[in-house]
Amino acid sequence: MSGTKGYVEHVAIHVRNIGWYVKYFGEVFGMEPYRTDEQDGKVKQVWLHGGIQLTSVSSFEVGEPEKQGITHIGIVVEDVKSAIEESYFRGVKPVVDKKDWVWLPDGVPLEIKRGKGSSVAEVLAVNPR
Repeated sequence: MSGTKGYVEHVAIHVRNIGWYVKYFGEVFGMEPYRTDEQDGKVKQVWLHGGIQLTSVSSFEVGEPEKQGITHIGIVVEDVKSAIEESYFRGVKPVVDKKDWVWLPDGVPLEIKRGKGSSVAEVLAVNPR
């Protein structure tokens, strides 16, 4: 066993429509931006509270997540049903044969899990920066 403990601080994903992702993660999961990087007047990267880093790219092949170097992103929420309904409302599709999983538009699956007790509020109260 390691002598230290840690956690995933963020996951970075390539996206073709960064504005859609900022809105989606903000409205569905309450993950608001805390940092933005612009180049030539265009948003190139956005970091969201909750550990998501979005990097804008003009195009790439949407395929199997494993080929993109990521298999899925897990999000812990207070209300799974509400998050799933909000996702469907925004056009996100379910992952077939996986309960509480959805496909993000650029081919990355998102697993939506229920946090225990007040764990979501407790984690969100921590400001590691």
